[in-house]
Amino acid sequence: MSDTDDLIIDIDKEVVIGIDADTRRIAYAVINITGTLERFGTVARRDSRGRYATDYVDNISSLFGLLDKSSGRVFRVYVEDCFLASGAQQNVRTLKSLCRVTGQIELFAHMAGIQRPAFVEPGDWQFHVLGQTVDRAKLKAMSMEHAREFTDEELTEHEADAICIADYAWRKEVGSLKYEV
Repeated sequence: MSDTDDLIIDIDKEVVIGIDADTRRIAYAVINITGTLERFGTVARRDSRGRYATDYVDNISSLFGLLDKSSGRVFRVYVEDCFLASGAQQNVRTLKSLCRVTGQIELFAHMAGIQRPAFVEPGDWQFHVLGQTVDRAKLKAMSMEHAREFTDEELTEHEADAICIADYAWRKEVGSLKYEV
């Protein structure tokens, strides 16, 4: 087996996954190697009272179970990294909660035998996919518009961001990039 044998991609199977997580939900998007959106959705982490959703573990396990490495499906998982915006009121408790969420995602990926997720700064995927990093409201609108290129279905802003993150992952890992990272 040569060193390049492991670079062969089965375009009927392999996917990249983009994840946009916050303290209440995990939005995800699955894009196959040809650049087609296969599925997207949201897994609730917390109910309206702030308690863990009863089906959270089952739902997130199902997502990673479906994408288990043994199925040969997952090429790479990209997760929006935790950050405190400069100049913003720094809420350390929220940051700590987000770090726990990304740790849970990393754990589920590990349990499914998937390579450690890549964590991407919001400004990085926004610049390379949307072409700029501007104010939050404009970025959310641009993200929604970009995600609409993949689907006509109803989207939340988190699902739109997950689609954009998956598109970023696809461009970086599979597609021909027009920029250097």
